[in-house]
Amino acid sequence: MGTFIGHVLPGCFFFLYGLWFLVRCSFICFYRRAGVDRSGSIRLWLPFRCCRRRRRSETESGLVRLSYEGLIVIACALIGFVGELATGNWQLYVVRESATHHPYVEYIHMNKFEHATMYAFFFLVGLVTVIDSMVSFQLQFPLGIDRVSFALAYAVEGLLFFYHLDGKSGLEVRVHVLLIYAIIGCVVATLLEIVFPTSLLCVTARSFCTVLQGSWFFQIAHVLYGSSPWEETSDNSRFVVMVFCWHIFGILVGSLVLFFSVSLVAMKCCSHRVDSRNEWSDRKLEEESLMLQLQQEDNSSV
Repeated sequence: MGTFIGHVLPGCFFFLYGLWFLVRCSFICFYRRAGVDRSGSIRLWLPFRCCRRRRRSETESGLVRLSYEGLIVIACALIGFVGELATGNWQLYVVRESATHHPYVEYIHMNKFEHATMYAFFFLVGLVTVIDSMVSFQLQFPLGIDRVSFALAYAVEGLLFFYHLDGKSGLEVRVHVLLIYAIIGCVVATLLEIVFPTSLLCVTARSFCTVLQGSWFFQIAHVLYGSSPWEETSDNSRFVVMVFCWHIFGILVGSLVLFFSVSLVAMKCCSHRVDSRNEWSDRKLEEESLMLQLQQEDNSSV
């Protein structure tokens, strides 16, 4: 990851993944306000059907549901994992001899193995998400295991980047500390999702911090490995904090525009569904009021 591409690659993953969930949160928000969607907890995956099997009974669907997002996370994590270790020749240490001819172990490519460890935990997230979505195999996972795995992956990422700062320059330390703040936001929001699985605000907060991670990875690539890397000055160290605030402001404005745009699109494309739901609700209220009126007349006659 100590290259321009090494920071852009995870930046694309986090940015697109968080953006995808912001879009989903926008649609869920619209449907909930319209009274169409009254579902419970918000899933971290969308299913698709594959692996047609012979049915054993009338109730068995014969299809295995897998997770789109989980498979994409697995693929991205494998690409990052193999890319990091392949450029380091898969070698973690070498045995050298000291001046007194005593052998000792020297660890090499530490940055690459730290980043590979991060990718390995996100691979675990994708694997857990895929297995949790395979309902046809009667797998009984604890509720919220996907969010627990996500929180663990984010926490490990923050831990690795925290100790990644040893021996770094002041500007490099500053940009990575700001990245850790975004990671902490992801951890806190994901833990809150475990406690409040139906809260749209928690999912939106996690998605927001994930997009912030991705955009800040792009900024780190530009600051440290761009065509003209920033110089090590106190003004640049202060200015990069302001740039981080601009990222937060831009993502916040973009999220509001996204929610507004999705509401307009959903209102135009799904108006018939919303209208039918509202008509059904109105008829239900009329029936309940009529029943209540009849009960009151019966009571008065008695």
